Amino acid sequence: MGYGFSVIGGRTKNQDSFLVDSLKSLFAVADGIGGGKEGEVASRMSVEGLQKHFRTPSDFPKVFELLQGEIYDYAIQHFGDALMGTTLTAAHIQGGLLSLCHTGDSRCYQLAGSLLRQLTQDHEVYDEGHQGAVLASYLGIPRDIYPLTIQYETYPVRSGEKLLICSDGLYRQLEDSEIVAVLEENSSEPQHAVERLCQKAARDPQSDNVTVVLIELGD
Repeated sequence: MGYGFSVIGGRTKNQDSFLVDSLKSLFAVADGIGGGKEGEVASRMSVEGLQKHFRTPSDFPKVFELLQGEIYDYAIQHFGDALMGTTLTAAHIQGGLLSLCHTGDSRCYQLAGSLLRQLTQDHEVYDEGHQGAVLASYLGIPRDIYPLTIQYETYPVRSGEKLLICSDGLYRQLEDSEIVAVLEENSSEPQHAVERLCQKAARDPQSDNVTVVLIELGD
């Protein structure tokens, strides 16, 4: 069963999108690229396109490639250049197996007991001009800058565990221990847990958009 929530934080618009499709056991978080054009459109295109095109977990990489092309083409048609993009972290659970597909710096965590384990890699590189990390992969990225990097892996999961998918607005504001504490304090109210996580991460006036999807694994 999945639960999702999103808040605008300290931004003027919310460029995050999320997908909770418990019937398909398909879940995702997308974070539109800040500083680009229409990040909210890119993130919405990615989650809606994922839900439309996904059939089986083995489809994940080709669906991501398809979404890359759709978002890139949209940007060229509307802006004349590749000026929009989005991260996408997607999960499918079936028969005790998590299939995970990801590009960008949104994250997926596995929570077993009180242990929070990051399953995704942040696709970032250090940029001298920005004096900091910049995204090296996202849907819509111009391929002459960086190639699209897709992380596609499977992990065993067990009943009673939880999965947490989030935009970077969550983990850049809250430590792992704070995330675990909120989940434990609200273990009987999962929807309240995701809302509480978003609200807590967005307390800083300078916070980013914050989006969280929580999946509880049953039998």
